[in-house]
Amino acid sequence: MPVPRNPCPPNRPDYGMIAVRIGPEMRQAIVRTPGYFKTHPVPKRPEDLTGHRCINMQRVTRGGYFAWEFERRGREINVRVEGRLAINSLEIARRAALDGVGLAYLPDDLVEEHIR
Repeated sequence: MPVPRNPCPPNRPDYGMIAVRIGPEMRQAIVRTPGYFKTHPVPKRPEDLTGHRCINMQRVTRGGYFAWEFERRGREINVRVEGRLAINSLEIARRAALDGVGLAYLPDDLVEEHIR
């Protein structure tokens, strides 16, 4: 019986590799306007975010939305949030958060000047 041709020969260093880190780990922040918690309860744990107005980021290639990722005591927690706005641009998500639309989950370096 013939053996299927493997597109990646075993003598290559990436044989069987699924993913490779191409940059440093990105830290994320949940951002909002200063007045948001005057009318909404402060979440105590990641799962509480499901009851908030969140700005969703669409997955362009696979469809659906990105989960918001957290870590608690070394355990990964992924939360699927709800919201009236779903977009595919970090810049638009930042602008929407600054305009008071809701909570946004964005890279730290994109919002650090606003947080200061």
